[in-house]
Amino acid sequence: MTGRMLAVAVAMISFVLPAPAGAQEFRVFDPMGKQDTSRCIGDPRTPLCALDTFYACLFRGDIGRCDKVGYDYKAVYGDNVPSPYAKLAYKRFREISRKTLGAANIPSNSIKAATTQWWPGDIAIRIYLEGCPPYDQCVMRTLNDPSLPYGEGCRGLHRCTEFPGHDVTFILREASGRWRYIAHYYGDDLPPGLWKRK
Repeated sequence: MTGRMLAVAVAMISFVLPAPAGAQEFRVFDPMGKQDTSRCIGDPRTPLCALDTFYACLFRGDIGRCDKVGYDYKAVYGDNVPSPYAKLAYKRFREISRKTLGAANIPSNSIKAATTQWWPGDIAIRIYLEGCPPYDQCVMRTLNDPSLPYGEGCRGLHRCTEFPGHDVTFILREASGRWRYIAHYYGDDLPPGLWKRK
């Protein structure tokens, strides 16, 4: 086999083989709604589609999306909506782990309200979330130049790793083929031991 044929064969094998478990691709979310990687925002037919819909609600202030997954945006944020600057920042997340909750996973001290109560059969999804802010100097240039649309050319994924990411765990529940938001926890807010219990 010539070197060229070997290179082609290796490339084809690399293309066909799936990524190893745990090496999930980032799902990119655009708060301006132009460049999302998800094609299921507003249709929470899978757990990750439910998270895409949740973030469309949260980062766009789109209450209709919140209703799709059962998240009460107004109870948390009132009438506040993300600012135009906040909408310039991409968000991206990838799944780290997932488990179906059994009785042993339901900590009795995790109940803050009836609406956040975990049930056996719910799933926990742990994600890594990053914010990707725009270049501030560029934003200021567009702000002061009436010939440029606000934020034009200032956004990208280049700065995602410059800011600390967040480890977030979501509890989701399936009902009639749709996934609903139950609760989410950042880092140390999570009841202890969830990811260690079998």
